[in-house]
Amino acid sequence: MNWLYFPSISVVGVIFLYHLIAFELLPSYYSRQLTSSPRYENPRALCQMERLVRLPAIGGRRWKQNAIFELAHAYRVQRRYEDAAEQYQSLLRHTDNWSFQATVHSRLAECMDGLNRPAEAAEHRAQATACSQTAFVTATVCLEQGRLLEVENRYREACEYYERGLPLAETSDIKNRLMAKLAIANFNAGNIADTVRWAEATIANKPIGSTLSVMHSMAGVAYRNMGDLAGAATHHERLYELVAAGKDPKKIAEALAKLATIQSFQGNFSEALNLCQRGRGAYPDGSRIVGMTEYGILMLLGRFEEARAALINSRGSDPLFIPRLEDRSSGLYALGIALLAAESGNVLEAREFYERGRRAFEGDEKNTLFADALGAWICALEGNRPDAQDQIAIVERNLPQCAGSRTTLLDVYIFLTKASLEMDDYTNALRYAERYWELKPYPSYHPLAYYLLGEARLGLGETEKAVDAYERGIALNLPTNAASKARVRLDQIQSSS
Repeated sequence: MNWLYFPSISVVGVIFLYHLIAFELLPSYYSRQLTSSPRYENPRALCQMERLVRLPAIGGRRWKQNAIFELAHAYRVQRRYEDAAEQYQSLLRHTDNWSFQATVHSRLAECMDGLNRPAEAAEHRAQATACSQTAFVTATVCLEQGRLLEVENRYREACEYYERGLPLAETSDIKNRLMAKLAIANFNAGNIADTVRWAEATIANKPIGSTLSVMHSMAGVAYRNMGDLAGAATHHERLYELVAAGKDPKKIAEALAKLATIQSFQGNFSEALNLCQRGRGAYPDGSRIVGMTEYGILMLLGRFEEARAALINSRGSDPLFIPRLEDRSSGLYALGIALLAAESGNVLEAREFYERGRRAFEGDEKNTLFADALGAWICALEGNRPDAQDQIAIVERNLPQCAGSRTTLLDVYIFLTKASLEMDDYTNALRYAERYWELKPYPSYHPLAYYLLGEARLGLGETEKAVDAYERGIALNLPTNAASKARVRLDQIQSSS
């Protein structure tokens, strides 16, 4: 009897093991091999995944869903959007799971974005939304609904869906994905305290894969935003340890850039630039984060041409495989050029790149506030007082939306102070400069804070207070552009007295 029973169990067991190994374990293994390779360039792993997808599935293609999904993702990361779309379409033809269909339609929309087919992208997003609303509410459905909202820059609403999904999470992996999404979406919404909370919660839950390093990065950036440089350094140092162990040169370069930012904010500019140089050495192909970090440091030092070169060089590195994120990155680059041009007095270039950058952030409260404040300063530089005042009024009205993002407010008050100074509105310039001080800027920005105070005081005829502010900034002995300008102003005051 046992002999008769055993073969039937063996056949079922063999089929089960075949599917488990061919379509679950091996695709996941090769996916990790690809993930650990810069630009997903691991031809052997990709070839093996393609072979697995071609294997027959006994009992239907639904057994292959994981393998096909992993292969489609690999194609998408390599920006092979046509190949990825073909795999996603094959998944849609063989599943009746509404939740899974929502996920696949969402990925297809990103492929259509990459192929510059906006009408088809919109259709797939509409289908994803419809499938999500039809599906039984699960943690995965909430995750997908949040992703769809993020595409529209509706980060606060996305957070609501992610939180709704947490009690429904059936596995630790899904819970970690939801919490990680909460950290990122809250950061983009300007809720920095919540970013810290969810990043720390994800780290404490011991996520697998790249999520741990991403959350240490987010926590570090959030602590930095709150002015806690010690807390930021702790997380960025842990991030560096993790990526150094993984030996991914691009991630190592990015971690070094984050450590450089901490040094820069503390006024250690030489150490910061040395860390950036190490980052370039680790990843000679060029990292955007390294380039943007160098740009920020060089701007503070008033080395504008070098800052421009660092920013332009950063655009030569790997584009992001999600078109929406690449568009945001291009928007930040354009605003960076606009800021540099404004500082250099090139108003025409400032206007051109400001318009390009501003369009990338429609509906994004935090970055729109930054851009609008920069736009107010550019209007003032153009001599367009009415538009500058209108822009300032818009910024003032929207300030409460980003009250939780300290670094955004710091940038905004710098631009509003400069716009007011340009219009000889010294009363408001002083008001904005004092607000800037109240937010406790980083040590490396103290010379700028004193310089702006000095300019406002001087415009109001309070020469002694202006001189005191200039001298305080110079006494910090930091080689910043603001300190140099303060020395020039002091010389002018002394020569005219």
